[in-house]
Amino acid sequence: MHGKSVARQSDKTASLPEGVKLRTEGQKIHGAFYKWAIDTSAMVTFFIPVCMANDIFIGGMTVEQSLKARGIGTLMNITTGRIYGKFRDYARKFVGTSDNSSSLRALATDAAALTVFTFPLNTALFFMSGGEAKNFIAWTLSVSTIAVVSGRPYGIYLDWLRKKTGVPTPSQSKPAVTPIQEPASKA
Repeated sequence: MHGKSVARQSDKTASLPEGVKLRTEGQKIHGAFYKWAIDTSAMVTFFIPVCMANDIFIGGMTVEQSLKARGIGTLMNITTGRIYGKFRDYARKFVGTSDNSSSLRALATDAAALTVFTFPLNTALFFMSGGEAKNFIAWTLSVSTIAVVSGRPYGIYLDWLRKKTGVPTPSQSKPAVTPIQEPASKA
């Protein structure tokens, strides 16, 4: 039975143009929307509770102000979740951080990426939510601390969610697309 399956696969690939391969069994194809949905879901589900606690206990916001901030924050996360995922992937690639890197290197890369990416967004969010200027310095320091402290746990969570949903991380091989046109070799 197995021999017939291999023979049928060989017959299928024999009729393909040179350089075109079929997707192998088990490989998943994910479009941009799917990747956006996964990265955005990770950002929303991870940061709502973390940021709400910061808003109320450190930023001096009322529950109503915090809910308003989380509503705006969720809209921002929907817009920036995938962008941050790509930014993080680029930052990790730029500094040479991979799944095999030391824990300290991964921590530093994820902390820096999250802090750099979120600082301007969080500043705008604070004032759009009605935060008072007298609380801005304390709130900014706490948000920056949260970004540094949560950068690596969020990175681990994002990678875990990507893995569970079949979205490759940059250090994994990307799934093939059916069919793949390989560039013709120049002789």
